[in-house]
This record gives sequence, structure tokens and C-alpha cells, in this order.
Amino acid sequence: MTASRGTSNHPVGEVRHGQLITTYGPGAMVDLPDRSVVVGGLNLWHYSRDDDSCFIDERRLIAKLRNLLNVGTLQLKRPPSEDDNYAQKFRSSSGIRSPQFPLWFVAQPREPIYHDEAGKRFRIRPLIHQDRLVDEKYPWKEPGGKIQKLDVVPVRFVQCCANGHLSDIDWDRFAHEGARSRCQEDLWLDEAGAGNDFNEIYVRCPQCGKRQALASTKGENGASLLGSCRGHRPWLGNFSDDALACTDENDKPRYNRLLVRSASNAYFPEMVGAISIPEEEDSLRQHLITHLSFFEKVDDESDLKAALKFMPEKVAARLRDRELGDVMAVLSAVRGSNSDSRIEKQPPLKLQEIKALYAPAGALGSPAPESTFHAEIMPLTGKPSWFSERFDRVLKVHRLREVMALIGFTRLEPIVKGVDGDPIDQLDIGTKRADINSKELDWVPAIENFGEGIFLGVSATALEEWRQRDGVQQHSSKHREACKLWSP
Repeated sequence: MTASRGTSNHPVGEVRHGQLITTYGPGAMVDLPDRSVVVGGLNLWHYSRDDDSCFIDERRLIAKLRNLLNVGTLQLKRPPSEDDNYAQKFRSSSGIRSPQFPLWFVAQPREPIYHDEAGKRFRIRPLIHQDRLVDEKYPWKEPGGKIQKLDVVPVRFVQCCANGHLSDIDWDRFAHEGARSRCQEDLWLDEAGAGNDFNEIYVRCPQCGKRQALASTKGENGASLLGSCRGHRPWLGNFSDDALACTDENDKPRYNRLLVRSASNAYFPEMVGAISIPEEEDSLRQHLITHLSFFEKVDDESDLKAALKFMPEKVAARLRDRELGDVMAVLSAVRGSNSDSRIEKQPPLKLQEIKALYAPAGALGSPAPESTFHAEIMPLTGKPSWFSERFDRVLKVHRLREVMALIGFTRLEPIVKGVDGDPIDQLDIGTKRADINSKELDWVPAIENFGEGIFLGVSATALEEWRQRDGVQQHSSKHREACKLWSP
């Protein structure tokens, strides 16, 4: 991960591939050893030009995501890794450029103390913007007149809206009760107690004496103190603010809300996953995936015919005996660019996977090394009656692959999903999926998880008998009524 500030391309931090679609995906705030950043969007992810190993093929997941995102072309890519060869060739590096955020800091003086009008003791620290720093330090004038260069740390508090936008708080406006001020002195952050109670954290202007508690953002005047959202999206780079006004479902302006950078509601990734289900092996499809970079500029049969003349022999030899139309059809499928299914309704992925796990023994994969799925049916004979009455299938899963893809994120509240794994469209919780790319998605990041385990299939008959019990019925009724009261 490389910070966007400055000209150095050397990485300033590392995270695992799995974390880049979960905890630290695009739009997430991360504290690195010497700075804080917001993880860059897909437009700031850079790959080696000749690396085809980044592509992941999972047909059912791609079809589902195209329908969910309403796009005509979609591919899955593993997150980039730092590539020494690419860095040497192009004096750059594959990886993720992550803008520095926030741009406000608090300095660390030698324990200055402030007492308010009631005599309460506060620890105080200068609150300054990045523009006031010199060599990443704050030049603070001590009472004796000596200039001391103080270390700084990013401020803990930022602002966001329910549409996922993120920005620095206008601290000058906040300290002056939502109004503009002509005061020139640096602001101070006053904290009492353990520093966790917003009622004991103030922003103070020493020049005019105005002082505002962070707790005031929770009251009726919180909207006026933080102002309306302007659609800032720092994770997508410069000039990436939303062109449209930031509004809610009723076209009313969204107002900023105070957010602690490390809070659990600062980032909720929206992921969609699928288990690989055995399909008939397609050697042509695998060949195209392996050498996909050679077909980057191939859009039709004439392009393909011309490109075959210049491809390496190992790539072209497998294609010369194939019809150009057949090759283009498979290439389009690999790219996820079949426009006929752009808005075609896809069945829930989990439903397809359950059907696959209940398939006959001959359709449960292969023990071959290249197979991504292999399961074995375990007999129920000899099992206790209580077990065989409740479970109608037991599988020993020797090999399993799951592909997880990231399609966006929310702040403040997560997207609610049903038991089938699909989002519940009719349940509006007031949040909106934020973009992870500055343009329409034509690829999304994904990872593969491999494992093994035991599958227990619960008998539908036994489940229905349990559901009809009086105690279960009463509990279900109470739960439904509670959901009605909670939902908008």
C-alpha cells in the first residue's frame, strides 16, 4: 500500500489480500506506522501489465454480480501485490495508492493544562491543519518564546453521511457554532477524563474564547454545526466528489454526522460469495484465462484473426483449429460480457449450492489435483435414530473453493441480507452503497478460500415439524411483531 502524498512509490504499509475485501477495502480508514490513509478505490489499484494470474474465474458469481450491479461486463481480480520485476521495468510499483486522510492533526506538547470556568482540569493539544505543518511537525511557540517542533497524530474525529461520503470536519466553523470566523490563532482540543466522553471533549478558539463540545453534534443543532454533505470521496483520489447533490430518498440534503475513525460503524464491506460447483471442463476457456492479456484489444472476429498472427506460438496454436465465432463466444463469457443477461434475474447462489450438495454421488466432484470440489456421501445406516430423523444427508467434503468478491461498502449501518445471501431490497435502513471506483465497474476485487469440512443436510420434514411446535410459533410471532416495530 502506497500513500498518495509525495512522489515516492515505495510502500508505506502492507495488508493481507483477504483484508483488502473485508476490513481494509476501498474507502476504509487505516492507521499505518507513520500516517493515516484511506484505502484507494479500484481506479488507484495498479497491476503488472503482463500478469494474467490476477484473474479469478467463477461463472455463477460473475453472473450474479452482473445482475446485482446491472453491468454488461465484469471480471474478478485478486488484489495486487508489490511486484519487483514491474518496479524495475517501469520505475513504479504495482500496489494500491491510498490518499492521506484525515488532513487535520493534534500536536503533542509537554502536558499543558487548561482549567475551565468551573475549575475543571483539561489536557489540551493544538488542533492544526496539514498546511500548518513544517516537515510533518508543528512549530509551536513555547511561553518563553522558543520554537519547538512537535510530533503530530491524525485527529480521531471525522464526518460522514449515510451515503458513505467522508471528509474532514470544518473545525473552525464547528468551534464558532457553525459560523465563519476571522480568528487567526490555532484551535485547541480540550479533553477531560479518559477522553472517551463527548461531553468532556471540546474544541476551543483561544482568540475569541468560543468553545464547543463534541456532544453538541448529537443534538438538534448537530446538522448546523457539521453542515450538509458535499459528496467528498477521498478514497477515489483528487476531483472525485459526487457530481450529484448528496440527498436522501426524498431528495432532501444529507447532513454530516460525527464519526470516530476507529469506530465499528465506520466501514461495512458488502461482499458476495459463491462456492465452486463442478462443471464440465472447458479447455478452451482455461486457455483463454491463462493468456488473457494477449486478447486485451480483441473485440470481434476480425480483431481476433489479426491478433493470431502476432501471438506467441504457444498461445495461437490452440486456437487455429477453432472457429473464430466459438473463440469469441468463450472470450466474451470469460470477460463476463454477455449483454443478453445484463438484467436477467439470477437465482440465489445459496440455493444453487444446496442443490449441488444434494447431487448424486457421481456429481460431487473429482479427487483429481486440479479439481476445486470433491465430496463423499457418508452412509446414514447405523446412526442413532435421533440423528437419522433430523438429517437426511452427510457429506465428507475433501476439497472446497469459495470465491468472495467486494462490490461496495456502507457506513453507519450494514446492508441487510436474507437467508439466501441476497440483499433485502424492500428493507430500507437509510444507507446507500458507496462506489469503490470512479467509473462504472468492469471488475471487482475477489479472493479464493480453500478448505474442507463436514456438510450436514437438515431434513425438511423434521424442520417443518419443529416449526409447528407451539413454543416456536409463539416466538416467531413475537419476532415478526418486533421487526414490524423496528422497520421503517
